[in-house]
Amino acid sequence: MRQLLVLAVMASVIMPVNAAEYRCNTYCPYWNQCFSRCAWFYSEQEQYELNQNRALQNLYRDTDGGRRRPSRAACIAAIESGVANGTYGCND
Repeated sequence: MRQLLVLAVMASVIMPVNAAEYRCNTYCPYWNQCFSRCAWFYSEQEQYELNQNRALQNLYRDTDGGRRRPSRAACIAAIESGVANGTYGCND
């Protein structure tokens, strides 16, 4: 039993916890018609990381895998999203 508890604690430390929540909102504009809209909601940290990863992917695509100089727009977007200065030759 103790080994199982240790494994559970280790797994919770090793594997990141996704704080995204799937929320649904139901509304009924007419008495016999109801609609639901569902979407993922992310924490501020997760949103920051998603934007940073997206900016890195766009920068990688813009430089053709690091083979050419990135455009100014791609560099500005990457630096503003928190990508390290100097990545793929982008400097502010």
